[in-house]
Amino acid sequence: METSQGKRILYEARCLLALLPMIYVLTLMWWIPEGAKYVPGLTLFSLLFYPLLGGRFEREKELLDKQRPLLFGLWGVVLTGGLVYALKGSSWSELRAFLAAALYLTVFRGVRVPRMSLLAVLVISAIGFAVHGYYQYSHGVFRVHGFINPIPYATAVGALSLVCLALAVFGRVPAWQRVVFTLAGLATAVTVMMTRTRGVIIPFIIIVCGVFAVHYLLTHRGKVSRSLVVSLLLVSGLAVFAGSMMEGRIQQTMNEYESIVDGNYGGSIGVRLQLWLSAQHLVADAPVIGHGSDYREALEQLYEEGKIEVGLYRFGANHFHNQYVDALVKKGVLGLVALLLLLLATVRLAWASPSGDWRRYGGLVITLMFATAALTDVPLVHAETIFLFLTLTIAIGAVADRKERGDRSGVITLS
Repeated sequence: METSQGKRILYEARCLLALLPMIYVLTLMWWIPEGAKYVPGLTLFSLLFYPLLGGRFEREKELLDKQRPLLFGLWGVVLTGGLVYALKGSSWSELRAFLAAALYLTVFRGVRVPRMSLLAVLVISAIGFAVHGYYQYSHGVFRVHGFINPIPYATAVGALSLVCLALAVFGRVPAWQRVVFTLAGLATAVTVMMTRTRGVIIPFIIIVCGVFAVHYLLTHRGKVSRSLVVSLLLVSGLAVFAGSMMEGRIQQTMNEYESIVDGNYGGSIGVRLQLWLSAQHLVADAPVIGHGSDYREALEQLYEEGKIEVGLYRFGANHFHNQYVDALVKKGVLGLVALLLLLLATVRLAWASPSGDWRRYGGLVITLMFATAALTDVPLVHAETIFLFLTLTIAIGAVADRKERGDRSGVITLS
């Protein structure tokens, strides 16, 4: 009996060790300042000590086949980023984040994630985001942001909220779990609104509408039902609350638009437009691998040539407020292609789940959230959002569909 219990404890320890980076990324990383810098160390700790505890990396072939494009996509981003980093210089924190994720997936590829463990972590993560957001809001923070910039923070919270809502809508779970994930999704949706981030809130609401619309079309096929009424009420409530939170931002947008019409590009939108227009000159100068960290000197050269305004020159942008433009300027065509292939790989991984399953729609909404937020920001440049995007994508794609059981080999298997 003692031997059996000891083996069980050792098995649980191995499982916890394997999941440690995922658990940290979805919870503690957001609750402490500069939490992302500890992720690579935790990842290496997990990779090194898992085999020492007797864990064997037995793979499930079907999952391996599904994860292979994502694995290639990750290493493509790492190799491209490493090339630019070596030749032109670039963000080390960004490259390190992708490298840590690539190493983790390489080692734990084909290994299933326990379903109940993931569901519990998602709820805890949602509670953490909601409590932290409400705390900042109640203390007078105009744009809730955790410990990072409000825009990537809103993208991260929005992705988690959408996953919870997709699980509540499409998940084959008991009624009480459906209620829990609905509340978790709504609580984090309110946190998204509190960030007052225009480029995230608008696509977030559109995706929420899409989730409910797809569910309605799949299950009711045009018939009026109670779930349709509830969905309309929820979406309407979110839209109204978003409007109240965005009132000042909407007025700011109108004022900036009028300034642009008058030829003044000094506002937030105007600066973005200038950055995007300047990109065509920068790309032409370094189309293959981009400018790397030398893009600032390239912008200065454009200013001296009179091709950009003084406002943009003094703005000193750290990025181009568009993930695709930023990748093209800093990493060239190679970097943009690597980024697009990675996004396509995440879509393919999600689509490999059964039709109508929460894992398919949960994976898709994550990519949709990040891909649309990337039109006005660079969520896959910040280490925090890189880790959350890849962790959620990998975990949902690998979550077990049936009840898990322990095996003496120390890997997670299915009953």
